[in-house]
Amino acid sequence: MDTPITIPNNPNFLPPAKASKATQIPENAIRRMIKQGTCPGFYSGNRFTVNTEALVALLAAQTAADKPNK
Repeated sequence: MDTPITIPNNPNFLPPAKASKATQIPENAIRRMIKQGTCPGFYSGNRFTVNTEALVALLAAQTAADKPNK
């Protein structure tokens, strides 16, 4: 039995424009991170898919690290 494997649509993996709308992070900032190689996600051919959950976690960790300790 050759049953095809189906992967349901995962809202955590979106193209940059949709990831921008979902996370309210400017699209140009996401595209800059992709170009710099710091945006979590993967290429499928020449299209990049953003891992939005990991992106938000990454930016939250960077924000926490940038805050001065009192």
